Amino acid sequence: YLQFVVDAACIGLVLLFTGGSDSGFTWLFVFNILGAGYLLLLPGGLALASIDTVVYVGCLALSWSGVVPQIGDAGEVRISPLDQGFGEAVEAYSTVGFHVVSFYLLAFLSGSLAKKQAETGRALAATASSLHRLQDMHGRIVQNIDAGLITVSNSGVVTSFNRAAEVITRHLASDVIGRPASEFLRGIDHLLEQG
Repeated sequence: YLQFVVDAACIGLVLLFTGGSDSGFTWLFVFNILGAGYLLLLPGGLALASIDTVVYVGCLALSWSGVVPQIGDAGEVRISPLDQGFGEAVEAYSTVGFHVVSFYLLAFLSGSLAKKQAETGRALAATASSLHRLQDMHGRIVQNIDAGLITVSNSGVVTSFNRAAEVITRHLASDVIGRPASEFLRGIDHLLEQG
């Protein structure tokens, strides 16, 4: 949390000294919120969106109240949008409202997506574990049946060879797996062509 809070403070300082409400750096809050939503999930993202909102509104309050004067391009002190008239004040408040709502929406979306990704990762790990157990059980069944069992790929390469097949053919599984079946089983080519 501390890193994100420090980042929010730094972004606030950048905002203050680059034009306040007219700064082009308000979007930096987006990266802070997205990072928090991804790493801290939904509760952390929403908490940081609140912190970023406080920093953002605090910076605007400092600049609009004149505590930190905003300098224009020509070096003059700019007047607060609240002192310029009703239209400018409404525009300023609308911009602030848009940014605040955007902060919370980004936090919600990034936190929700990160949560979904974590759930999917756990489900994938469980599925992989189940698959591994199933493959292990299948391998033990194949190795322990009394009939000789040889499986061959579509290209004629041996993919499995159980103990009974070793006894029947007098070939070791380690010697035949991965090799063409035709090298040690006569007539297999004819069967493979039919299949």
